[in-house]
Amino acid sequence: MPVDQIPIGTFSRITRLSQKALR
Repeated sequence: MPVDQIPIGTFSRITRLSQKALR
């Protein structure tokens, strides 16, 4: 999925989940 089509809210959520998973 292109990042342009992903809402900012969803992107922020994914980023937070990724950081949590990495930590």
